[in-house]
Amino acid sequence: MKLYDYVLSPSCYKARLMAALAGVKLDIRPVDFHPGAEHRGPELMALNPAGSIPILEDGDLVLTESSAMLVYLAAKAAPQWLGNDTAAEAARVQQWLSFSHRLTASLGA
Repeated sequence: MKLYDYVLSPSCYKARLMAALAGVKLDIRPVDFHPGAEHRGPELMALNPAGSIPILEDGDLVLTESSAMLVYLAAKAAPQWLGNDTAAEAARVQQWLSFSHRLTASLGA
């Protein structure tokens, strides 16, 4: 799995943290986000037309939203973290994903 990453991005940090917790080895591809604006270059715009990072590639799968990456990493490497899909467990997973978004938003992501 390859993660296009900017070390100061809270959204990228979430993906790196989940991968570490789930025991997933990532091929980290640093992106010259600032001042280089590499995320707006042709290679990365082809992967994510929104021009944002992180970007997670796993074979033919490309994910461009950190919350989706968290679910994917958990489902792939630590499915027990997602519960067994009762309504309450699904809501708890969504609650933590929403919390992670609020946290990164407060950090300036």
